[in-house]
Amino acid sequence: MSNIYIILPNGFDPDLRTFKEAKYLVSKNHKVTIVCWDRDNKYKDRENEVVEGIEIKRFYPKSEYGTGFKQIIPLVKFIFECKKYFKKVKENYYCHCADLEGMITGFLCCYGKRCKLVFDMREYYETGVWAKIKRVSKFLVRFFQDKCYKVIYLNDLQKSIVRQRNMKKLVYLPNYPEKQKFINTNKTKNDKIRVSYIGYVRHEKQLLGLMEAAHQFNNIYVYIYGSGVLYNKMLEYSKEYENCSVMGQFDHNYVVGIYNKTDLLFCVYDIKDINDKNAYPTKFFEGIVTKTPILVADNSVVADFCNQHNIGFAVSTDYKESLIKIFKQISEDKSILEKMAKNEEVMSKEYLWENVVGNLDNIYQ
Repeated sequence: MSNIYIILPNGFDPDLRTFKEAKYLVSKNHKVTIVCWDRDNKYKDRENEVVEGIEIKRFYPKSEYGTGFKQIIPLVKFIFECKKYFKKVKENYYCHCADLEGMITGFLCCYGKRCKLVFDMREYYETGVWAKIKRVSKFLVRFFQDKCYKVIYLNDLQKSIVRQRNMKKLVYLPNYPEKQKFINTNKTKNDKIRVSYIGYVRHEKQLLGLMEAAHQFNNIYVYIYGSGVLYNKMLEYSKEYENCSVMGQFDHNYVVGIYNKTDLLFCVYDIKDINDKNAYPTKFFEGIVTKTPILVADNSVVADFCNQHNIGFAVSTDYKESLIKIFKQISEDKSILEKMAKNEEVMSKEYLWENVVGNLDNIYQ
């Protein structure tokens, strides 16, 4: 049995990937503690708790998601809180650092003889807020890879900047969905073609294009599930379209119910972001597992995958016009979606969390 501390730069409400990792590690009889940064102070009354055998410890330096470098001071406060916390840890342990913020924190608080650092890279760190300091972020990522015992990666883009000497440290762990959550996949019937966006609400141009395109058809209905920085704005937009509903936050434990009422999954992101262009999001694999054809951004890696296996449609950056063409096509011939769903069924068992989570055993003995 190992002592594993996961440093997580969010409040764990829950962070689905971290939750999946932690549950597996607990099932292998490891002692797991998640040390969280609850930036929006959502769980002030739950500083310490236990969830499915996982210990949770939260700290509360106030910060706002999406504010870039304004979060530096709260991050420093979080690091100081963690520093005090880890001084009390006397046993040998692993520090599993989620994302670059978690890695910075883990290195400054835990690097030493009693700790083995693990860098769980969740994205490519030269976009978003890191794009302003690309050279610095690249240096940091490589520096931490040098200092770590193991490095977890999701895709080939992340692997591309790993130095040759660190290749042996790599552990592949794509973010596939859990089988148990999708056992009860059983599509309900409806006269309309139901198009769903499921996730963090942040893609304004893409979602607005979806609403505007669907408005041209009586047999298309749009659902937007989830919360996020643009939730209120999308809610206001939806009032102008009678065939669109913004549903708000949902319990991911019951997400299969949403997929059962979805005929076409909207996974169109902004490919100007190199992460979105090269990533395979969890929702993409959930679409495959639930046999739901997928709308994706053209000129992305998932578009190539969809075209190769005929499981979805590539949407160009003139979102509204591109979607109108697709909606016209499937409105005239619904068998297109049926064929795509059958193609997904053939491959659905390949993309399950249970097939890859065992790679954590290469880290934790």
